[in-house]
Amino acid sequence: MNKNKIIAIAIVIAVVSMISLILAYYNSESSLSQKPDNINEFSYSDSGKIKQALGAKNIMMSSPTKITDYTKQQYCMYFEQDLKKIMDYCITTALADVNGVAIGNINMGGSEKKPEMALAIIEIPKTNTRHDNAYAVFETMIESLVCNCWESVHPGGFESVQQWLNITEQKYQDSSRSTIKSMISGLAEKDLILEITDSEHSYLWTLIVIQ
Repeated sequence: MNKNKIIAIAIVIAVVSMISLILAYYNSESSLSQKPDNINEFSYSDSGKIKQALGAKNIMMSSPTKITDYTKQQYCMYFEQDLKKIMDYCITTALADVNGVAIGNINMGGSEKKPEMALAIIEIPKTNTRHDNAYAVFETMIESLVCNCWESVHPGGFESVQQWLNITEQKYQDSSRSTIKSMISGLAEKDLILEITDSEHSYLWTLIVIQ
């Protein structure tokens, strides 16, 4: 699957997500007595940090490409309270495994000076029962852009990022929906949205980080 097709499908995911099942909602005011010390705002330059971390996990990430035309809505868009938000400035990168096989993308968008959101979408073939690539990319994104504090905070009652993904996947398998969504709000003052959706020959896993 090429990059444009992967990201175009992400738009379908976002639309369907409006009627999808919300599995978990975490509110920092009610569930977090102390804020993590390492709260920070992520920037476009953090793509280099993500690239280095993924390289150590045998996932290759391309250099960022700026999107300047109308296709920004295919690369850098999310829904907030059922309203479509398209970023003014958008960059995209391609991801590949150690064999050079394309597995998805990481995009960041917002204003030219500061990103508002980051999105990763990973394609998992239905013949593949392992989700190592999604785990590696999503954990890296959270640690790089949100905080390295999950195991001390346990947002939503999940002991780890991997447990969050596993439980969401199990709920998805137990449901009859084509798309399922789990949201964690307030972790290091950021919102995280995890989505799993059924494609023709694969499952598409998406993580959106909003600051």
